[in-house]
Amino acid sequence: MHDGSLAWTAGYGSKPEPGKTFPATEHPVVARHPRTGRRFLYVNSAFTSHIVQLSRVESDAVLSALHRHVERQLALQVRVRWERGTVLYWDNWATQHHAVWDYFPEERWGERVSAYLDVGPRA
Repeated sequence: MHDGSLAWTAGYGSKPEPGKTFPATEHPVVARHPRTGRRFLYVNSAFTSHIVQLSRVESDAVLSALHRHVERQLALQVRVRWERGTVLYWDNWATQHHAVWDYFPEERWGERVSAYLDVGPRA
């Protein structure tokens, strides 16, 4: 279950405006990329609250192991040495983003651009 409120209420310390909510949607843990058909893990610690088909204890254990796997595998990481004018694109379907604040005192600016696809992640 991907819950949009997790990152905002826990990580960013923010709440939705009155009358608005963050979406929660069930997605497969292992999904297929809509263009390439390659399988990828569709979990992240900021938004994945639990695995619906498991008990909470089992879900927490599996998600913890998957999160650690993604965080610790250097083969799954890309590090960028930022310089003035650097532009970076990534595929948000199968890429996790974690910004490290290693550019102080400089500023970094990001813009999210999404293309709407008529299908979501599929198992």
